Amino acid sequence: MSHPNYLMDASAVLALLFKEAGHEKVRVLLDSERCFIAAANYQEVVFRLVRVGADPVQVVADLNALEMEVVPFSPEFAADSTFSGIGFEMGLSLGDRCCLITALQSGMVAVTADQKWKEISIPGVKVMVIR
Repeated sequence: MSHPNYLMDASAVLALLFKEAGHEKVRVLLDSERCFIAAANYQEVVFRLVRVGADPVQVVADLNALEMEVVPFSPEFAADSTFSGIGFEMGLSLGDRCCLITALQSGMVAVTADQKWKEISIPGVKVMVIR
């Protein structure tokens, strides 16, 4: 039986980097499973870290050290309207929707620190909340 692939939301990566609640679960996945990050979420992490004063070159080096493959956000993903109905109601950001659509379209498990994702109930959407 094959293991699922995991797609990290920005909140999961930031929890790891800031050693917030749930960071241990992210570390275990990164150490033992094949993990990915959507390009939009990668940019969210870079933006957040640079905004709090981190060196951009070091941020990219640190993210590369996590060995997550960056998944481009394709036009096909952008055209997916799966979250159009609930996105606004749930307060899903563009980054949230990019992660969830990429996970859905790629058959991956979306990994997040965002509690509201527990409420997502759409066939084919697999979510792991780390805290």
